[in-house]
Amino acid sequence: MKTSFRIIHVLLVLSFCSIVFAQSGYISSFSVTDYELGLGLMEMFTPKTIYVNSDRSLMILGDASFFDDVSWTFMPAIIKLDSQGNLIWYEPIWSTYGSCSNIIGIEIDQNDVVHFVVGRPNSYHVGSIDTNGSHSLHGHKSFVSDGSSRFNHALRLTNGEIMICGKVTAQSYGNYGALFRMSAIGDSLAATYYPPDVQGYEANNCVKLVQIDEHSVYVASYLNSDGLSILQTDMDGSILNRYDIGDSYQYHGTNMFLDSDSLAVFTIDFNNGDYSTSLTSIDISGNIRVYSLGSNMSHILAASKASDGFVLLGMNIQGGFRISKFDQFISNIWSVSYSGITTYESFPFSKEKIQIDQYGCIYFAGSEIGGSEYFNSAVAYKLLPNGQVPVADEVQTPPVNAISAYPNPMKDHLNIKITQDDKPVIAANHIDIFNIKGQLIRSLKLTKGETVWDGKDSEGKPCPKGIYLLRYQYGTSHVTKICKTH
Repeated sequence: MKTSFRIIHVLLVLSFCSIVFAQSGYISSFSVTDYELGLGLMEMFTPKTIYVNSDRSLMILGDASFFDDVSWTFMPAIIKLDSQGNLIWYEPIWSTYGSCSNIIGIEIDQNDVVHFVVGRPNSYHVGSIDTNGSHSLHGHKSFVSDGSSRFNHALRLTNGEIMICGKVTAQSYGNYGALFRMSAIGDSLAATYYPPDVQGYEANNCVKLVQIDEHSVYVASYLNSDGLSILQTDMDGSILNRYDIGDSYQYHGTNMFLDSDSLAVFTIDFNNGDYSTSLTSIDISGNIRVYSLGSNMSHILAASKASDGFVLLGMNIQGGFRISKFDQFISNIWSVSYSGITTYESFPFSKEKIQIDQYGCIYFAGSEIGGSEYFNSAVAYKLLPNGQVPVADEVQTPPVNAISAYPNPMKDHLNIKITQDDKPVIAANHIDIFNIKGQLIRSLKLTKGETVWDGKDSEGKPCPKGIYLLRYQYGTSHVTKICKTH
């Protein structure tokens, strides 16, 4: 009898824990405006690395550009979302030595501090940022005197050092794949540049790193016009072995991770016209086996190892995301497509932007094209272990917010109404109007969620015809585009 009660007690505890730790997914789209730096609305954001904090909030590292950035260069940026996908803060990464051009994550430590590296034309900073947005950059380091660099992937080695792969474009080097090794605090230890196999080939690149042991790493590299090569190198970048995968152009992306005693390399086979996915396995003896996954992807965005297999993220051939899970026997467990979502992905496609938490939930991020070719927003996803976002009867559906603006195109006036689930938003007290450069030209007070714009700026001067953006803040930012014809 006591045993029976003990079993019932355990079952009740487990049931309670399942309720406490019940998971819900989300699809969160958001944009940012940085008033302090005067950068205006985000014109483009390309996520490159994401991390899941201990409280299941997200840190998204990427490259951003803004309407008011006269130099029209990308700026490293870090975005934090809470556990429900809501925007908490946004932090551009500046350097006292000048603007930085790209960012890549190194790791997240046990205190939820994210470590990263940002690049400049011929140098770099190693930095860190905590969950409150406080960040610091370590010394200004130089590794190429006359060239520009681009970071694609970074990792913390088992001895605490940092290794990064990417490419270097310089007058004395040409366009080379590159491998950099740094100390734990960012001091330069080694830099190696890989020349192309084919004379005049301009797309040299190293896109992914995996540490094998204390003495060597795998580097996924594009050194010729025929496709992907996996380089096994020592810690100084000297090539120990080379494995040529074949026709797998970097435009379609590649990804890899170490699985037990073999390297798993994912590429797109597009020669037969169906854009099927291939898995190439390289064991410790150098033996190569190729498997067809048949996942019908046009591009590979990321791959991640799971406790019971792996998850592959890519672009559907019809457009939008496609995510598939395979077991350890390379059998497809499920595939989910989000064909209604259009995304922008910059070259190259291989990024560290998919994570799987201890509960099996899947997180990834991208850039969503908005209603105008001039504006897009970042988008983050949290999927349940079955690849789904819960339906309405499983979790409370978030409210649908909308900005109604008519007539559009407008001539002399514009009627503006803010609604939530088709009801006026009383709590929203003002709406901001920006020109296409992201400059704030007018802020209008809302009465019961409504107002009228007379087409004039804050000084009472008529605004010229063109494209304008309406933005209001209610929980998260919401933006819509209108056209003024007079």
